Amino acid sequence: MTNMIPKNIEVERAILGAMLNDPEDAHIGIEHLAVKDFYITKHQIIFSGMRALIKEEKNIDLVNIQYILTKKKKLNEVEVSYITDLMNTVPVTYKAIDYCNILKQTTYQREVYILLEQYKEGKIEFQDLTAKILDYPPLEKKADEQTLKELFLATLKRS
Repeated sequence: MTNMIPKNIEVERAILGAMLNDPEDAHIGIEHLAVKDFYITKHQIIFSGMRALIKEEKNIDLVNIQYILTKKKKLNEVEVSYITDLMNTVPVTYKAIDYCNILKQTTYQREVYILLEQYKEGKIEFQDLTAKILDYPPLEKKADEQTLKELFLATLKRS
């Protein structure tokens, strides 16, 4: 099941790198994303640290991310070299909001996939499944992106 779970590791890396490099991108990411939007545990830890820095009204940068992860006793789970690599993997041209939208869409796909697995295993009823899926807030959608219904159908086919 783990290999089929929708995820987008490269986008996770790109948005975290963008957030570490640019204060405006950091605020866009904090505003639009949640810890659950990241599939990789290291990325969840880094993003959680970024949220904590914003709460403490500190800049998001390499030094402060090391500080906050040390304070939370999480630095041993994320190597400093990995954080540095994230900073160097940001594409030359990008828009942070686009990465946020891609990551949100992937999160919804992952959550729908997990719900469908629970349904197939008899852990939830069909009415609960559809209610939970239709309860998701709408995504900002561009012409080439999928609607929630399209995501639902695509995820159904995949599972």
